[in-house]
Amino acid sequence: MVRGVFAVVVALMLSSCSHGTEISEPQINVHPDEAFTLEVGQTADVEQGRLRVTFEKVLEDSRCPADVVCVHAGNARIALDVVHDGTPADIQLDTRREAVSAVVGDFVIARVALHPYPISERPQTEPSVYEATLKVTRR
Repeated sequence: MVRGVFAVVVALMLSSCSHGTEISEPQINVHPDEAFTLEVGQTADVEQGRLRVTFEKVLEDSRCPADVVCVHAGNARIALDVVHDGTPADIQLDTRREAVSAVVGDFVIARVALHPYPISERPQTEPSVYEATLKVTRR
């Protein structure tokens, strides 16, 4: 009987500890015309949440390593989850191709940099360690 009561008490304690402990993504507040850096999964609020930009992931990274001479520079493409005035949009930005910026409502989101830059000793970068530097401006 004591074991049964003890098991119930422990189960209740564990369930109460896990309740309400959701981990939320780190979030930063930025102003237009201000460059900011996001880690994968991180969100930036522009103008008190009027525009929310989340760095989802790197879709492609074929950039030439910094310590190598290549015929082609290569490209990196990132995926952003954007919400403008409550309307969601998925955006992809490139480092070398035509999509280095995107218009969302009355904002322009531009990719400034993507780190780390590849080097020949580290040809593959873990997806979770990327950081994208972006800049949001008004149209």
